[in-house]
Amino acid sequence: MTLSVLGARRFAWLGFIKMLAVVSTAFVLQGCLGYRPSTYADWDAKVRELCAKDGGVSVYERVKVAPSEYQRLGGVGGTLPVPLREYAKPNSPYVADIKQTVLHEANPGVIRLETAIVRLSDGTTLSRMVFTRELAKSLSVPMDVVTSEYG
Repeated sequence: MTLSVLGARRFAWLGFIKMLAVVSTAFVLQGCLGYRPSTYADWDAKVRELCAKDGGVSVYERVKVAPSEYQRLGGVGGTLPVPLREYAKPNSPYVADIKQTVLHEANPGVIRLETAIVRLSDGTTLSRMVFTRELAKSLSVPMDVVTSEYG
């Protein structure tokens, strides 16, 4: 064998080792960052199942509001704002109760939000909306940072 053939084989071997080092490093970093495709696929399936099971909007009772009451409550364009219970005025006839449940804290974060519209005069739940959501898959979001979209 000539010197140039030995040199070429040595460089080929070094290229293989570099490639192996890069691939190994990628797998290690992937594990350190918490990215596991099977985990996301599992949670994607669970979220779809939960949404199909109890997600969506349920209306238990429709309420007719007089035009004067509609204006007094701040109704505009066919919608009626319903304040959160903790911010409602003492004379508010309806309030929104929001319950957030953390289903999975680790990456991916998964939460379940349930909003109920309640008539204060008798405590009747008029409607309920439930949805389950995965938080950012590429970022770890602390669960105390998650806020409701309804407030």
